[in-house]
Amino acid sequence: MGLFILRADMRGRGLGRKFWRWRRDRLKARLDADATIGMDGVYEMTPFYERGGFVAAGRHLRMQGVTQGRADSDVVSDKERLIDDILAFDAGRFPAPRESFLRNWLDRPGLHVAGLYRGDKFVGYGVARPCRDGLKIAPLFATDVVTADRLDRKSTRLNSSHGYISYAV
Repeated sequence: MGLFILRADMRGRGLGRKFWRWRRDRLKARLDADATIGMDGVYEMTPFYERGGFVAAGRHLRMQGVTQGRADSDVVSDKERLIDDILAFDAGRFPAPRESFLRNWLDRPGLHVAGLYRGDKFVGYGVARPCRDGLKIAPLFATDVVTADRLDRKSTRLNSSHGYISYAV
């Protein structure tokens, strides 16, 4: 449903609740009756979201720190070479089609993309994007932990010029 935060001086008046419900209802009116609405909410707000008809599907943690990456000559950073393999790989791991979203996401300024092949087989990709302080790593999809680690280390190698690395896990 998108992110919104009220200014501190506007809180406590019920405005956020009214706006949230208005956005939810407007979105529901545009969708099929059985459509799913996903949201990435604030954990402490779960009871509020539940009162609005949502059910928690999981929880993730955000972690931040300074890390040491390393060069890996097998990791490919050429987005044009990777795009078709990323789209195919992602489609097999995500429950809904999102090609147009991914194409737009991967075209953002300052984004770093890393992909890895084992022979001719594409085995994973990761994205590091600039944020307020440092980089955020997400998504990172891989067929196994070793591949994920290699992609992570390549992505975090960018840390030296960007400050912190943040993860949503």
